[in-house]
Amino acid sequence: MAGAVCHELNQPLHVVSGYADMLLSDLDSGNPHAEWLRMIKEQIERMAELTRKIMHVTQYRTKDYLGGRCKIVDIEEASLPRGTGRRKIARERTVNVQQADINRG
Repeated sequence: MAGAVCHELNQPLHVVSGYADMLLSDLDSGNPHAEWLRMIKEQIERMAELTRKIMHVTQYRTKDYLGGRCKIVDIEEASLPRGTGRRKIARERTVNVQQADINRG
């Protein structure tokens, strides 16, 4: 399902990006409209990066939002390959703490 959603999101992004490229090619670099078009292109890239991450979501992870008043999906964590990133570090800490408890016991 994520693939279908990302495909549908990417289609209009490609269209807007193409039009922005065409408009940019017609403007001098000093034109104030060129700067606006570059900003549009930057935001299109941000959205494209988000869709790439959504495509790689392998598990449901959340993070606190609005000072902990609610939780939102943590796309960064959810899209990391298993065994990498913060989850791996947290798991290693847990294992180390458990091992320390065993050694003291």
